[in-house]
This record gives sequence, C-alpha cells and structure tokens, in this order.
Amino acid sequence: MYQKLDCIDIFNNSAVIYLRKSSSKIVSWISILLIGSLLFSWILLFYNYETYNVYYAKVVKNDEENYISMSVDETFIELQNRNFLEINSEEYKCHLMSMSDNYYLLNEHKYWQTTFECELPEQLNINENVIEVKVDKGKTTLFKQIINKIRKGMKNGRIKN
Repeated sequence: MYQKLDCIDIFNNSAVIYLRKSSSKIVSWISILLIGSLLFSWILLFYNYETYNVYYAKVVKNDEENYISMSVDETFIELQNRNFLEINSEEYKCHLMSMSDNYYLLNEHKYWQTTFECELPEQLNINENVIEVKVDKGKTTLFKQIINKIRKGMKNGRIKN
C-alpha cells in the first residue's frame, strides 16, 4: 500500500532538481534585485517633490519706484495668480503692472515682456540689477514627469510611430 522510498524517482522530481541546480547566491541576488526594483517603482510612483521655473529679471528704477522687468513664457502666465514672487530665495509682495500684447519667439516658445511693481530690500534695489525669480509649479512625481516628457516629445514630433 505504501510506496517504498526506494521507488521514488529523485532524479525527475522538480523540487530536487531546482534545489540542486540553484545555489543560494543566485537566489539571494534575485531577491535583492526584486526588492530593489520594487523600491525603485515605489519611489517612481509615490515620491512627491516641488518643481520650479526659474526666470531672470532686471530691476529698473524710475523716480522713486522700483520695477522688475522680465520675459515670461506661457507656463508663467498660467501659474502667476499670486501676489508674491520668490526672488533670490525670499518671497516679496509684487503685482503685475503691465504685460506686452506682442510676444517674441525663441526656440519655438512664446515670450512676453512683463513689468512688476515690487518692494525690494536695499541690497537688491540697484538699477539694472539682475535677479533670479522662481515660480512654484506645484508638486509632481517622477512618473508624471516621465509621462509629460514622452507626451511633449510625441507632440513635437521627436518620437514617431
């Protein structure tokens, strides 16, 4: 009724073959690669970070008032709904005074000339001073950035079917 141990074919048993052919180093490297790829996928999908557009502006002094003159693109116009600008890593109250109706093209991007009235500290309040203006685009993930790059590439004709 019971099989004898002598009758079991150990050479054709799949578990015996698997354990005999794979060493513990291979199994450990495969598990490390699997855990690493899962961690990378998790970071790609769920890690949020802030993105910024950086513009360079020029301080213009007229009489007693200070103006900031800079060229901005379409993304700045979409994002600029606040009453402050981040200038040299500090936020200052500013408001849009004027924006040109005409735009100019540079590398197939539209740019408009804008003027902001802003209260700047004395160290930045120099005529023809060039300052760095950051505009927060919001939080995003690496996965969203990769998808947007692919879409822009397909839209511009760089990736063809």
